[in-house]
Amino acid sequence: VYFAISAMCMLALVEFGEGHFTACVRTCDRILRSTTLPGKEMAHRVLGSICRERNDLDAAVSHIEQAITLAAAEHSSEGQALCYLSLAWVQRTRGNWPGLLVALAEIDRLAARHTLSPYTTHAIAMLGALHALADQDLPAASRWARAVGLPLDGEIAANRNDEYAVLARVLLAEGRGEAALAMLERLHAQARAQQRGYAAIEAQALQALALSASGERARALATLDRALALAEPEGIVRLFADEGAPMATLLSRLRETRSSAPAGAPGIAASLDYLDTVLAAAQRLPTRPRSVMSPASLDSLSTREQAVLLLVASGRSNQDIAQELVIALSTVKTHLNHLYAKLGVKSRTQALARAQSLGLLARDIS
Repeated sequence: VYFAISAMCMLALVEFGEGHFTACVRTCDRILRSTTLPGKEMAHRVLGSICRERNDLDAAVSHIEQAITLAAAEHSSEGQALCYLSLAWVQRTRGNWPGLLVALAEIDRLAARHTLSPYTTHAIAMLGALHALADQDLPAASRWARAVGLPLDGEIAANRNDEYAVLARVLLAEGRGEAALAMLERLHAQARAQQRGYAAIEAQALQALALSASGERARALATLDRALALAEPEGIVRLFADEGAPMATLLSRLRETRSSAPAGAPGIAASLDYLDTVLAAAQRLPTRPRSVMSPASLDSLSTREQAVLLLVASGRSNQDIAQELVIALSTVKTHLNHLYAKLGVKSRTQALARAQSLGLLARDIS
């Protein structure tokens, strides 16, 4: 039975990499229906990633929560770290900044207390660069690119494909579109040769951005349309939507071009309904507030206490906070008691007044 589950886990990972999400969901469901524990954490984590890609964010959180519980029960620091990496990106997509803060803190805690594998360590650094790009912190993303030391020319190592895709994003943000485009052409060709469908679509979407940045609008739109056509059967949305304003602009231009094209015109690939779905998601991409909490708070409150305070300030109930941060209701009450003690108050109202007077909260919390 163990070997059968292991084989199904490997199959699920292969199917995910190939971009065959529907088949991957079936494989993960078979793993979850098994009576043995091994593999269930991975199955929930993969299902969480698929749900996020399909923009079903509530289902993504549900699967990742279950994966975290299983990884903790198995005392798997690796599994927990990978789960929190997934959760952090989902929370960013939802605009749940306190939840993102907590997930990142859990990753830091696990990395500090355990010796994680090189794969997980690289994944943590890579996701840090992606978060930096999303926060428009180009210096931090550029530091990651220099530290990782990937060569821009030559063969792309198969186990570094994800990092090269992030490096391409950094190059684009730095205004080095030609270097990004040359690297992405090799990345796309390699992904196709290795039948890694998801990576091929990702490379093609980034190629479209690079072409657009270089002023090659027609090629950019045609490349994006081909990428969308490949992604549509599996309902992939976030791969495009997460690229931010440049992708939203390109999607909008493609929509305008498609609307004015005559019926049956050659070259039209992705359906308009799907294009509208992706465009709507890209236009609703949340932006992280630059200063939600004052730096002065960092020395006095733990990361979880900061997150709870932010949610209290936005009017959330204890139950709402528990759901947002994926913690027990009793844990929320414990954090509140710690907050009250540190602030020298006895109620929510007093805590908020005290936090404002100390400059711990930004003015624009909502």
